Amino acid sequence: MKNIADIFYNPSSTSDAISQAGEKMFLAIYKAPANEHNLNNHRYAAFLKSSTKVKSDLSSLPPTKGAAEQYSFRVYLQIQQWLNNQLLPDQWGWARGDDGSLFPVTTNDPVAPGTILNCIFCRCTTGCGGGCGCRKAGMQCSSVCGTCHCICTNGAPLEEEEFELDREVEESNEI
Repeated sequence: MKNIADIFYNPSSTSDAISQAGEKMFLAIYKAPANEHNLNNHRYAAFLKSSTKVKSDLSSLPPTKGAAEQYSFRVYLQIQQWLNNQLLPDQWGWARGDDGSLFPVTTNDPVAPGTILNCIFCRCTTGCGGGCGCRKAGMQCSSVCGTCHCICTNGAPLEEEEFELDREVEESNEI
């Protein structure tokens, strides 16, 4: 563990070294077997184990590798600031909002694999507000959504080409 901590104290550690050290730290915290070196694999094994229980607690699962990486970057930045080594926050797990304020990057990974994302759609009847399944999944509504068909407050703006194709389809249906 000391070797892992040393990486966070080293002002010239690379992002890859920090990512690997962070993953090892999370594997230790979440009591992964000694032969497990991949946080996502351990997360999956922990999920399978917890899913057999009557009351499963998803919040007790280890973070994904992507989330652990961003968290490790923020830890590294904090330690370097304590050591009076000034680094740019937006290179170490933080992003800037439109107003210049910092907010943590939770992960750079997609919210789910593309095959699953393509299966998510809502059945909203009014506007696709806070209760919209697509919005809750961090996605915009699409043309496969049950009622809104992407014509709602959570729809992606139509590209000019799509708009032209839609107009052509409508005109051909009128004939």
